[in-house]
Amino acid sequence: MRGFALLVCFMWPIAAIGQNVKLPTDVKADVGTFAVVRADTDCNSLRWVVLDAGLSLIPPELLKDSKSVVVMSGRVGRYRLLAYGALKDVASEPAYCVVIVGNAPPGPDPPIPPPDPEDPLTRQLMAVFAKETAANKVASGQKLAELYVAAADQVRVSDKPKVHDFFIGLQQAAQSLLGNEIPLVRREIATYLEKQGVPKTVDASLDSDMKKLLSKEFTNLSNALRGCCP
Repeated sequence: MRGFALLVCFMWPIAAIGQNVKLPTDVKADVGTFAVVRADTDCNSLRWVVLDAGLSLIPPELLKDSKSVVVMSGRVGRYRLLAYGALKDVASEPAYCVVIVGNAPPGPDPPIPPPDPEDPLTRQLMAVFAKETAANKVASGQKLAELYVAAADQVRVSDKPKVHDFFIGLQQAAQSLLGNEIPLVRREIATYLEKQGVPKTVDASLDSDMKKLLSKEFTNLSNALRGCCP
């Protein structure tokens, strides 16, 4: 059986196509009041991720249906919200919505602050990005960063018994989102994760310690990718 790192590279095309999640382009709310964001989806359930600090999210597990979420902010602003799901173990592409609180001025969504440029992982990935030749490599890196934001959240609550099983779903999401783009960067990420202790064997258990490790490293990778692709 081929090595586990090949899954992490997300290099091979796969037949499965991600399921559908659609969110409204934006949802408006007053300062300090609740707003409901509803998804149109064929997924069994959804995971929600707030991408900009300042927006509070009522835990979806407290609601009857995870296809809707309740949010609130105490200050004026524009806040990005991400949702993704799965149907029959096939992951969807992430969907996005902007929650506009109060009289927030129009314009681009607030940028995510870049990580410390002296971060070793950021420098490591920057060196590899320089070798990628595709014209859309920056956009691809941004997509991959967003995927790792979702993965860091998802792995903490995953019910998959094995690490390999979790990465199968992550591979499907990456393939749907990126195809075979930025292969050098993805191969470098596979090597990095292996060095951080992510097991190569297909029978490694996805226990609580491994969930914590993966969530931490997915967050590190997302921050580093944002530094490479602001």
